[in-house]
Amino acid sequence: MHRLPRRRLVRRRSRSRDRAQPSRRWPRSPRRSWRPSCSVGAGSSSSRSSPTCDQAPCGAAGRNRETLIVVRCMRSSGRHDRRRPAMETWDRVKADREAFADYLATLTEQDWAAPSWCAGWSVKDVTTHLLVSSTMSKGQVFRAFLASGFNLDKMSAKLTTRMSGEMSNEQVVAATRSTAGVRSAPPGLKPVGVFAELVTHANDISMAIGKPFQLPMESAVIALDHMKGVQPVLGCRKRIAGLRLQATDTEWSTGSGPLVEGDVQHLLSAMTGRKQALADLSGDGVNVLRGR
Repeated sequence: MHRLPRRRLVRRRSRSRDRAQPSRRWPRSPRRSWRPSCSVGAGSSSSRSSPTCDQAPCGAAGRNRETLIVVRCMRSSGRHDRRRPAMETWDRVKADREAFADYLATLTEQDWAAPSWCAGWSVKDVTTHLLVSSTMSKGQVFRAFLASGFNLDKMSAKLTTRMSGEMSNEQVVAATRSTAGVRSAPPGLKPVGVFAELVTHANDISMAIGKPFQLPMESAVIALDHMKGVQPVLGCRKRIAGLRLQATDTEWSTGSGPLVEGDVQHLLSAMTGRKQALADLSGDGVNVLRGR
């Protein structure tokens, strides 16, 4: 007996199945043998007028395509809406950096060498620290982070000390002004984090040397709203837990519990662990905050 190839045997078995069984495939849509034109020329010589888009099947397809375009536009506008707050934050960073550069230009040699409210750092050290995110690429920062054994404090101190020793005071002012529009954040920081860091360190300098640096009130409030939820590195969230912070120079407050009140600059400094700011705050919660 002659044996057929295995492939043909399998094919014959498949043909012998019960044709009454329903197919597992999805039903195919009927093919259109004719698709009318969506538009009719003004000078058409055809005796039979072509149907319009509202009458022909392609009209539904046209409307579906219009709907798809609208949906895509809405999705695109949504992406722009999500990006807009970050763009506005960078614009604010640029404006405040420029104002900060103008402020730095008024400092004396004694001011630059004076200790800041940032423990262990002089005014010049704090200023060059702010230049790290605007003058170094993310790759350079990551390599420095790797060389420091993934220790953020060690990396920050190393980069700050090196830049502070290599740059003169005039160069620091010029670099602060020339990089005001740079939109670059260190790994793990969002634009609002860069902005809050600028406001916080500006306080560290101005409060230490007794020369006020006035930022717009809105800038200080944005920094407060961001810092109150920050826990890694700074520990702000845990430091103010169970306390009510109340600003005396604007309508801002957060938390519940014993009261800590004062102006927004001293509240921000106290929130970020600057003990020097506690002397200018009042309320039952000041002693609690001092012990943390």
